[in-house]
Amino acid sequence: MIDTKHNNPPTDFELLEQRAADAYGEAKLWIDGDDITTEGQAAGVGRLVGMLRSVSKEADTMHKTEKAPHLAAGRAVDERFRDMRTTTQRALDCCLRAIGIWQKKLADEQRREGQRLQEEAEQKKSEAAQAIQKSRGNVEAREAAEQELKNAEQAEAAAKAAARAKPNVATGYGGKALGLRTYYRADLTSIMVAVTHYMNHPAMADLVMKLAAADVRSGAREVPGFTIVKEERAA
Repeated sequence: MIDTKHNNPPTDFELLEQRAADAYGEAKLWIDGDDITTEGQAAGVGRLVGMLRSVSKEADTMHKTEKAPHLAAGRAVDERFRDMRTTTQRALDCCLRAIGIWQKKLADEQRREGQRLQEEAEQKKSEAAQAIQKSRGNVEAREAAEQELKNAEQAEAAAKAAARAKPNVATGYGGKALGLRTYYRADLTSIMVAVTHYMNHPAMADLVMKLAAADVRSGAREVPGFTIVKEERAA
């Protein structure tokens, strides 16, 4: 609002802000939901519409003018950093892709070796269990077989840990090490099956409403699954 406590002339923004406040004050009666009942009231509201449109247009123009230098400054900053950020990201992507291929190869080798060691450990466990059964009455043989079983169980645990190990690569610069992560993505194979699956998802109704609204704006007067409602409004 215009400050009357000093002698400085009001700014263009303050003048426009006062006009907006005045227009809003006049419009409150209709904002509250009262109906127009006379031609005089209709003419008054029509004049008010013109006033509000004028204020809105001037506000848009002033907003655009004041914002323009900030947008230009932002674009200048973007342009200044564009090449550096682009080339750096491209190089980073290439390095990550190369490390990922190496890590995947190493992880596959570790899994194969871990599987081989697990199979060996399981075979030794089976042999140790059989030796325990055959060692009845022979304390020394039983103790040896039990130790073999214990060793096999430890070897099995170590093999499983080795198979699960992820090959990490240190990055330095205070960054965390690069690990091999598993990612998943959804590739569309059947639009009809997918639509059926998401039929009751809230976002599906929003999407379909947007598609139908676009068709109606383009002139469609029949859309399957919709009732086209005709409305008459002041414009």
